[in-house]
Amino acid sequence: MSRCIILQPIAQAGVSILRQAGLEPRVAGPEHSLEARLPALLSEAEVVVTRNLGFRSTWMDMAPRLRVIAVHGTGTNAIDMDHATSLGIQVVNTAGANAPYVAEQVFALLLGLLKKVPQGDAALRRGDYDFRYTASPADLRGHRLGLWGTGHVARHVARIAIAFGMEVHAWSRHPLPEEMRALGVQEAADLDTLCAKADILSLHSSPRADGLVIDARRLALLGANGVLVNTARGALVDEVALASALENGAIAGAAIDTFQHEPPSREAPLVTAPNTILAPHLGGASLGALEATGRTVARVALDALAFEAGAALCNPEVLAHARGRTPTS
Repeated sequence: MSRCIILQPIAQAGVSILRQAGLEPRVAGPEHSLEARLPALLSEAEVVVTRNLGFRSTWMDMAPRLRVIAVHGTGTNAIDMDHATSLGIQVVNTAGANAPYVAEQVFALLLGLLKKVPQGDAALRRGDYDFRYTASPADLRGHRLGLWGTGHVARHVARIAIAFGMEVHAWSRHPLPEEMRALGVQEAADLDTLCAKADILSLHSSPRADGLVIDARRLALLGANGVLVNTARGALVDEVALASALENGAIAGAAIDTFQHEPPSREAPLVTAPNTILAPHLGGASLGALEATGRTVARVALDALAFEAGAALCNPEVLAHARGRTPTS
C-alpha cells in the first residue's frame, strides 16, 4: 500500500478518495512541530499533499520514494520545481477547482467596501440610524471592471460582473479566451491601458519573472475614484505604494484577501491603511471551495501516479524520467 502524507488538512472527501484508491493517507499533524517529524513521515511516502506550506528541496531529499507532490490550490511558488524535476517527482495542482468560490469572494469584498457594509453595521449597533443619509455607498452597475488575468477565476468574475451591469475589460500575457470574448469582455492593449480604463481593477494573475506589479504609477492611472481588489497573490501589489495611495486619496479604496507576507503583522501598511476591507486569505477557504479542491487534489494525485495528470502536471518535462515509470508505462 502506497503511503500519502497530507501536510495540511484537506476535506474528508479527498481523504476518502485517496483511501478508496488503495493509498494510506496520513495527516502530518501540527505544523509547529512538523520539521522534527518529517524524516520519519517521508521515508516511505510516495505522495505528498500540501497547501500554502509548499514543499522544500530538503524535504524532497528526505523522501527517496516520493513520486508526486500534489498542491491543494494553484500556486507552486513554495515548491522547488527544479529540484523536484531533477529527482523525477511530478508536481500537480488543482487550478480552477475553487474558481467559482474565489469569484464569490471578489464580490463579497467589493460589495462590502463599496456599500460600506462594516461601517453600516457598526453605525446601527451604536444607534446611528442616520448613517444612511451620509454614507453615500457606491454601485457596481454602469462601472468598468478591469481584470488582470483571464484564467478560471477571472472568467467567473467576468460573468458575475456582467450580470451586475458592469462593462468588463481584461488583459493577460495570453490572448483573450473566446469564452470571455463571447461574453462581451473587451481586451486591453496592456496593463497600463487596463489600469487607466478601469474604475475597479481586480487581480487574477500570478507573480511574473519580469516583476510586473501594481505600483504607485499604475495606482495613479487607476485614479482617485478607483478601487483595487486582490484575491490572487500578494506579490502582485506594492503594498507600501498602495497604503500610501489610500492615505493620500490617490485611489478610493482597496479590497484585499492576499498579502505579501501571510499572516501580515498588525503594523503592516495595508492593515493600518484607510478605506480598505481585508480578509485573511478566505477566497479558497469556504466549505464549497475546500470540498471541491480536496476532491480534485486527490484525483490529480492518483492521475499522476498513473502518469496521466495531463494539464494538472506543472512540470511535464519530468515525465521522461519520472520516478516509478517503466519504459512501457
